Amino acid sequence: MELFRKLILACLLCLLVEEQAPCMPSAPTINAQISVMVGGGRKPVILGSTNLPDGLEAVMTVYHGRRLMAEERVVIEEGNFQAGPFSDGGNPYPAGIYTMSLESEISQLQPEKVQAVIGHNGELLRGPLVGKHSLFHFERIVRLQLTVIIQ
Repeated sequence: MELFRKLILACLLCLLVEEQAPCMPSAPTINAQISVMVGGGRKPVILGSTNLPDGLEAVMTVYHGRRLMAEERVVIEEGNFQAGPFSDGGNPYPAGIYTMSLESEISQLQPEKVQAVIGHNGELLRGPLVGKHSLFHFERIVRLQLTVIIQ
């Protein structure tokens, strides 16, 4: 009975430690890097390259002020991604200042091959583009935000 109690206590302790600070000391970390180019004029297209793993899923959003103009799912393929061309109901965007954001999906929704590289909760992601998810604070995600002037 004492052995059983110790085993339960050890399992609970492991769960607490794993939730607070997941650790995979032998797994290499990845310093997330993304470079982008915006083209297409008033129907913008975002072309990007990254060192994030192929198959990583992310969402690109475009805002004009507080108005959501577009949202598109992107997948990293051979280190690259593309979003757009974006339009306003098929029409070119009006001139103005736009905020474009790329945010990775949470790790637990990523394909297994991606999780193997970034970790089950994104714990292997590093760098200035990496932060905590706004709802799932234990999740580390990649977020890039750009301000673009469309003329």
